[in-house]
Amino acid sequence: MNNTLRIAILVEEGRQRIISSGDWLTVAELSELTAQTVDELKTKVYSLMSEGQIFSINYEGVDYFPTYAFDASGGYQVVPALKAVIEILATRKDAWGMAFWFGSSNSHLGGRQPKELIRTDLGTVLDAASDEVCGILHG
Repeated sequence: MNNTLRIAILVEEGRQRIISSGDWLTVAELSELTAQTVDELKTKVYSLMSEGQIFSINYEGVDYFPTYAFDASGGYQVVPALKAVIEILATRKDAWGMAFWFGSSNSHLGGRQPKELIRTDLGTVLDAASDEVCGILHG
């Protein structure tokens, strides 16, 4: 098996892990949680995406939005802190890259996943995001 095929298989396995994590909602699923119509919500989430406040991944032709982008206890409003992290990550990562980053253990966060800390420790998550895009600098 050549390296290109091996990488493609690993990427697909990673996508399967991300999409099956339970961290992703379609607009229709989000509509059920918020009691807003699908059309209202579509307009809202795509506007939020264009403003860089949330991101989505596309899997098999369907857009999925991260559950951790929405505050369930606050009427499913967007978590404001997410925008700052997206601004940093978007300089080097596409939506899938962000999904992998948010859903993976991070040594800068003591082995925790960024999605777990986005609401409670934004400063550390921002530092981890900066570290991710800058890499280790040697002096």
